[in-house]
Amino acid sequence: MPEFVTSLLNYELVIFDLDGTLVDSHTQIAITLNEKRLQWGFPPKTLGFYHNNIGLPISYLIQDLNLTELDSKEFIADFRNTLHDKIISNTSLFPGVLNFLEMLEVNSIKIAVATSKPTDLATLTIKHSELSRYDIFVQGTDSFMPKPDPEVILRCLAEFGDPSAIMFGDRKEDIWAARIAGIQSVGITLGGHSEAELFQAGALRVFSDWTVLNCEIESKGR
Repeated sequence: MPEFVTSLLNYELVIFDLDGTLVDSHTQIAITLNEKRLQWGFPPKTLGFYHNNIGLPISYLIQDLNLTELDSKEFIADFRNTLHDKIISNTSLFPGVLNFLEMLEVNSIKIAVATSKPTDLATLTIKHSELSRYDIFVQGTDSFMPKPDPEVILRCLAEFGDPSAIMFGDRKEDIWAARIAGIQSVGITLGGHSEAELFQAGALRVFSDWTVLNCEIESKGR
């Protein structure tokens, strides 16, 4: 096997970003945010804007509204309540995600999620998707700085006793946070950042999607 595939199977823990990496939530989040924008009397954003920026904290996606701190908190709470219902009714994974997680489980590799979503919303997302069949430790960004600050990744590592680990994400912030946390990372270009951007951020490897990654693992494992 090539070095990457061999080293992948030697990790004790694989940490994933959630939105745009495992969960195809771009349209779900975009529609919900635009619903809230219209209800609050603001113009909607394009789907392209959301595709490029989902994975960042919600405060970033509404910074153009220039809301007061109190109104911002109310808007975000309103958005999350509506998103809560949409998550329960329909949460989709990217093709190939389950095959990759199955490979990790077969090889006794632990799984964690490190996301900009609050932990309760991230846990709900996993519960109402096919990710629920796996034992996944979930760490959201709760009252501390989001990626590229490494705190959300460091908490995952601490949960498992600082094992050998690698991070998978679709944004430069995921790659930067992993590097600061002292672990390697792999980019998946399912979000707003290109292969070149993810490599430049420091990714060890970059794949266009999970199916391509699974095919490489299967072909080199024969």
